[in-house]
Amino acid sequence: MKLAINIDMDNSAFEDDWRFEAGRILKNIFTDQLMRIPNHPECTITLGLYDKNGNKVGSVAVSP
Repeated sequence: MKLAINIDMDNSAFEDDWRFEAGRILKNIFTDQLMRIPNHPECTITLGLYDKNGNKVGSVAVSP
């Protein structure tokens, strides 16, 4: 099984301090989003990642 995290940091939410916004998104992945992924190792599940402005900036995916 694989866990893939993809974040595109080419927008204004990352301009001031990219570390803060990337950290906020990663914290959200590990404290909330992973718990929402069903435990079905035979299928691929993908969830969107959003910056502080509500723009989709990436995804987290679990695949066999």
